[in-house]
Amino acid sequence: MKKKILVVEDDSKTAKALSLRLKTAGYEVLIANDGNEGLILAKSYSPDLVVTDIYMAVGMGFALAYRLREFAPALPILFITGARRAGVMEMVENFGAARLMEKPYNPQQMLTTVAEMLGGNPESPKESLNGNSSAQPSLGQQMGEGRGEGVLVSTAKPGERPGVRPSFQRSRNPRATSFPDSAAPGDGRTPVATASGALKGRRKKILLVEDDRKIGLSLTLRLHSAGYNVQLAVDAMMGVNMAVKDAPDLLILDISMPAGDGFQVAERVRHLVCETMPIIFLTASKQPAFRAKAQLMGATAFFEKPYKSPELLAAISAAFAQ
Repeated sequence: MKKKILVVEDDSKTAKALSLRLKTAGYEVLIANDGNEGLILAKSYSPDLVVTDIYMAVGMGFALAYRLREFAPALPILFITGARRAGVMEMVENFGAARLMEKPYNPQQMLTTVAEMLGGNPESPKESLNGNSSAQPSLGQQMGEGRGEGVLVSTAKPGERPGVRPSFQRSRNPRATSFPDSAAPGDGRTPVATASGALKGRRKKILLVEDDRKIGLSLTLRLHSAGYNVQLAVDAMMGVNMAVKDAPDLLILDISMPAGDGFQVAERVRHLVCETMPIIFLTASKQPAFRAKAQLMGATAFFEKPYKSPELLAAISAAFAQ
């Protein structure tokens, strides 16, 4: 498996040029335009290395590094800067597992530095038979975000078929459709969500599958602010893979996407992960057939874009309270 590098750079030409060189060298590359996007992508994709500019218009590189260190103290970080300011090297040294390169840098020197920080091989080392690996632990591993107990619990009531939900109830907003509460808090099926999204010891995990980068990042930030643990996938195939790997507590799916649509993702995830997975669909389409199909699939809610964020957050809270 290729090692994954997250490049955080607000100059698009510099980011694309660096990304091309790294891909040519055999790495998988993600690009973030600022520190805020970098943090979201790091949490969603667990890179093996972060290459970040220090001085950016939004989200300084050092601020990003501080946030990353809260979750991944051993994640290697390569800082890049075109400004020679006093104290920069000392700041870099304070982070540990970090290096500094000044612009303009030699491309070959950059690749050599990246290879050294990643162990000298674009391919991730395979685990040994006893489960040990010399690879740098990914962000997700360092955060301890596994599948928890590894047990899938059905939330169906006695006598109810798993995956079958009550009928839709119209909200006051014609763009939104949601279910009524079908379970009293404390019925033993699902812990009751607090206003912040935290649940007695752990935050609820939400997988957002949205191919529009701006919408995806904006909604991810809003959900993080509400206290949820959010991962972002940018197409249907990636969404299914991430759901199988991390077993989220709820899915938010755009319907029209590359590599398959939201309905296909929902079907695959319910088949492979959990038949009663709560699902909220989002769409910019006005097709009545989409709403009808979401209802037949037992969706938790259905929203037409543009939707009101408070209504979406209310639908999420209601799903976790059932």
